Amino acid sequence: MATLIVAGGDVFLPVASSYLKGREFDHIIAVDAGVLAVEKLGLSADYLVGDFDTLGEEKLAYWENLPNISVKKYNPQKDDTDMEIAVKLALRFEEEKTKAQGNVSDRFFPEQVLLIGATGTRLDHTLANISMLSQFEAAGVPACILDAHNRLSMHGRGFCLSKKELLGKYISFVAFTKEVSGITLKGFCYPLDGYTLRKESSRCISNEACGEELSVEFSEGELLMVESADTALYGAG
Repeated sequence: MATLIVAGGDVFLPVASSYLKGREFDHIIAVDAGVLAVEKLGLSADYLVGDFDTLGEEKLAYWENLPNISVKKYNPQKDDTDMEIAVKLALRFEEEKTKAQGNVSDRFFPEQVLLIGATGTRLDHTLANISMLSQFEAAGVPACILDAHNRLSMHGRGFCLSKKELLGKYISFVAFTKEVSGITLKGFCYPLDGYTLRKESSRCISNEACGEELSVEFSEGELLMVESADTALYGAG
């Protein structure tokens, strides 16, 4: 079980539908106009949050009259973006569950919180949304952003994953702190041993899996992993 956040950015429905198939969620949070994607995906949100400057009053009124949904409307002149409001709500749901489970596994479990519609034409929002993955990482809650071509996750410690778990051909790493030290990559076509990746460096872009089992280790810093495909994931589009 997990939490799904659907925001108002780009949602490529064939990819989202394929990825969500068979997955179950304790909570579905729609962010402003993200509720339109929720409808198209055949889902039912239980929380709708935002200032609704994009969704509009008529559609908002429709959702406010539905049973079993909590609508939280905010003043547009606020400190947090609509997405950050949703992120904080999801963290409230997930933190206690994660604590009860004990230490986070060294395996890669990406979608305890899944965010879709978090990237798009507004680069400022896209960058802010990627940065918010750090909030989940700090709380020990696995989370990822999914769009048509990428899955992004933030890591504060090493982890293992299998080739079959990957989405897309390419695996890239970006230092999200000034530097990430002691990076050791095993099972990759371009392995590393104790490398220090700096924030301004492109050294770890476009790696690939050569082995069936992969490991990522590092001693300090925060590492963004991006799994990418040149064509849309699942061969759609």
